[in-house]
Amino acid sequence: MKTIQQFYDELIQEKQNFSSLNGLTPISDTNQQFLNDLTSNSRVAVWRFMLWIVAFASWINYSLFQTHKEEIEKIASEAIPGTAKWLRKEVFKFQLGYALQWIDNKYSYPTIDPSARIIKYCAVVETGGSVRVKVAKLNSSNQPAPLSGTELLALKDYINEIKFAGTVTNVTTGNADLLKLQLKIYYDPQVLDAAGVLLSDGVTKPVEVAVNNYIKNLSFNGILYVNQLIDAIQMAQGVDQPYITLIEAKYGGFPYQSVIEKYQADAGYLIIDPNFPLSNNITYIPNV
Repeated sequence: MKTIQQFYDELIQEKQNFSSLNGLTPISDTNQQFLNDLTSNSRVAVWRFMLWIVAFASWINYSLFQTHKEEIEKIASEAIPGTAKWLRKEVFKFQLGYALQWIDNKYSYPTIDPSARIIKYCAVVETGGSVRVKVAKLNSSNQPAPLSGTELLALKDYINEIKFAGTVTNVTTGNADLLKLQLKIYYDPQVLDAAGVLLSDGVTKPVEVAVNNYIKNLSFNGILYVNQLIDAIQMAQGVDQPYITLIEAKYGGFPYQSVIEKYQADAGYLIIDPNFPLSNNITYIPNV
């Protein structure tokens, strides 16, 4: 976005085009310079202040229009029926146990019940001639979880009613993809013990916290990047040098596959394999 200074500089440049104004010579005017002049004993040229006020007013007007433009573009991108963004927005409106009705030339619910809106995660992926809709709800531990068979059937029927005619949709939900990690950590023995626990509190394991936080903070249907995971571990307290000696992932009943650079969960989210816990698969080596 343009700044007040840029508007002011443009006004000064325009002044240069008028020879009758050659006697008006600006100094290196900035917002700070004007503030300094106001508190000094010097006499500040009124014309410079007038230009700065015009520049400020222009900047306010420009900023308001930019904000309005962004709001309109966001509304437009989500409002156009048939787009991926529109469909994702509509999926979040699904209400379990309620029937859609044709109201004002569109399907909608006559009663809005936020407690019945069970879809908390959704990604709409266009694949060739079809659209895949990945969804998940929250379980009792406030973690992503797959829909039940009954819930999924109801959602599919809802999408079939609201979608554009002829659109092929594949609505899926599933258990989290599983991630298997083996790490070698060179650590600072003044900060961590041989089990990777902070000496300062005797409880926290910074490496495990870093890995779990990185996975947890991935957006739904986001991509795990190996280099980003390494960076996250590197930032953990007491870590001098981390190495990933093994990283594999799987989904459904498929076997584990090596992750080379990145991995996108088929279910939209992933967790560390409970049968392959980090606590058993991190080797700590004192960096001495």
